[in-house]
Amino acid sequence: MTQAEWESSLVRDFSGVSRDQVLAAARRVFELADPADFRIVPTEDGILATRKWSWFLLIAATQGTDTWNLTAKDIGGVVRARVHVSVLTSDTNAAVIGAAAIPVTSTTQTPTVDGTAIYDVFWARVEYLLGQRDDWMSCVESNARQKSRLVWGFNEPLCDSLTTVDAPAPDRILGLEHR
Repeated sequence: MTQAEWESSLVRDFSGVSRDQVLAAARRVFELADPADFRIVPTEDGILATRKWSWFLLIAATQGTDTWNLTAKDIGGVVRARVHVSVLTSDTNAAVIGAAAIPVTSTTQTPTVDGTAIYDVFWARVEYLLGQRDDWMSCVESNARQKSRLVWGFNEPLCDSLTTVDAPAPDRILGLEHR
């Protein structure tokens, strides 16, 4: 990808809506994906949303934190929004040494989620909530877009089947009617 193509994954311009509406739509995307675990706090120029999650399997466990930093600025009547997603994971597996199982932990930090799939589903949902798109992108659709290579990378921060909800489309938000 060129730098311009990458940038277009992270940034969206919205006209006809306010900065507060864009931030409220993003907040709603997070709340619908995992209502119990997202912690959303305002920042000087947007919102910071974090979500701690964990998977436990028979002899392994994975824990992580997804961090979303969304900024939004009004630039001459257009709201320019930019999102940055990072993921920190910690895996613990049982290593069998002789007759003993010893836990082995490794930690991985992805400072910026590499790939366009997560940004594709996020922006599609924000656009729907703002009335600028007719359909709500489900995780099933997002996964199909990955499989057909329209987008690449992972979408788990919004679409893993173990810790998020593939919520149906809400009827409306922010008092805006959908087209």
